[in-house]
Amino acid sequence: DGTATARGGLFIVTTNSTLNIYGGELIGGSTAEYGGGICVNANTTLNISGGVIRGGEAKHGGVIYVLGTANISGGNVYGGYASSNGGNIAVAEGGELNVSGGTVSGGNSTGGGNICALPGGSVTVSKNAVIRNGWVNDGYTGNGGNLYVGVNGSKVASLNVTGGTISGGMAQKGGNIFAQDGVTISGGTVSGGKALEGGNVYASGSFSVSGGTISGGSAQSGGNIFSKGNTTVSGGEITGGQASGCGGNIYQINDKDVTLRIAGGTISGGKTTATTSANKGGNIYIHGENDTEVGNMVMEGGIVTGGVANLGGNIYNNGTLTISDGLITLGEAKGSGACAGNLYVGM
Repeated sequence: DGTATARGGLFIVTTNSTLNIYGGELIGGSTAEYGGGICVNANTTLNISGGVIRGGEAKHGGVIYVLGTANISGGNVYGGYASSNGGNIAVAEGGELNVSGGTVSGGNSTGGGNICALPGGSVTVSKNAVIRNGWVNDGYTGNGGNLYVGVNGSKVASLNVTGGTISGGMAQKGGNIFAQDGVTISGGTVSGGKALEGGNVYASGSFSVSGGTISGGSAQSGGNIFSKGNTTVSGGEITGGQASGCGGNIYQINDKDVTLRIAGGTISGGKTTATTSANKGGNIYIHGENDTEVGNMVMEGGIVTGGVANLGGNIYNNGTLTISDGLITLGEAKGSGACAGNLYVGM
């Protein structure tokens, strides 16, 4: 155990240096501000390929705070607590975190139970990475159970998921991922998240899915995805989401400048867990942000199939829907007054 006033309870990686961790165990560490275990300063590198780093505590980055570059290809980082952001790891403006292997798990904070990318920071998840079982506060009063991606004016954090597994997170918004902007999923698996909005993903800015799998999320709204920004699905699979309200797989809120665009991939097996007239859009629910705006969806390809709800088993859209290609099939409307197994367009 170690304690510091501001940064790095156990280690500070200073300018133009590299810390390599291949094995062993680092336990505890605390600081009032940044990096309970390790603080990685600007122009420095931390490489973790083995060992265990656990149980740190700080305001930002309970275990690790990244201003430079951190590469995790193995080992275990777990059990950190941050009173503000990044229970295990926080990535600051200009910082870069690359997780290609190992496990980051069991972190707790207000934003990003396991990892928080602060505005201007970047996170890449690839190959055999495992990020799991992060949570915020009591599970339902913060955002981003596993990952939080932040924005402050023109400073935008980024998250690029090309592989690995992100699973089992709990939050108020975004059980696994809460993103204000800048999220791309082209591979890997995001699964089993729980939230009030966006069981797996909550996106308030641009969000794109071109590959990988988003599955098995549960929420009141948007079992797999809750989105308020431009959302594009061009590949991959979004499947098996459940919502107690609307949008088993996707719940999309639009204003006049926001569009849900389906150009490829498969959206399947979403359902609302109840089948009253309030349960709409088994796979996709889309509507305007207020009474003067309507939803806007464009379908240029892909497959939407096997959804179940009271209104719009596959799709419920209260505004404009433009279809030029793709397949909508095998939807089911259930319950009293059920209507439109595949597609409901109207208010």
